Amino acid sequence: MLGGKQGEFETIRDTMARRLAEWARIAAESGIRLAVKAHASNACDTPEKLNWLLDKVRHPALTAIYDYGHFQLAGLGIEESMDALLPRSAFITVKDSKLVNGKPQFLLPGDGSVDYARYFAKVNQLKWSGWVLVEVTRQLQTQPGYDGIEAARRSYSNLAPVLKRVGLR
Repeated sequence: MLGGKQGEFETIRDTMARRLAEWARIAAESGIRLAVKAHASNACDTPEKLNWLLDKVRHPALTAIYDYGHFQLAGLGIEESMDALLPRSAFITVKDSKLVNGKPQFLLPGDGSVDYARYFAKVNQLKWSGWVLVEVTRQLQTQPGYDGIEAARRSYSNLAPVLKRVGLR
């Protein structure tokens, strides 16, 4: 996440790019890659804004993370957001999301309305390969009775049949 407030991207984007360039340089010196993502309620909240930053910095150590859970909140489609960002992404994170009283609420993948058959069919169509990370947000981890093992099992049981259906498993 890159910070800033929603709606202020135009005023802080050059500062964000300078900072990202410095972080990318340090990452490269350390032999690692730096992956960043667009985030709901932050200044950089769309694939287009993240692509602008990646284009401005243009550093081989800098890459994107594709996280549809944030784009879903902005009303962006799976296909359009993947076309824009997935080819530049080192990995994807999967989770569902919804707005509750105007605030983002994040869910385990498959516990919301993301059409994962469409989602992974598009991943397959783009011939993208990389890591898929199930993101269990702090919102979930701090709920009474949270069980990390159960969250992993539930996420797997929600996604595995879909991955098999679209030919990715």
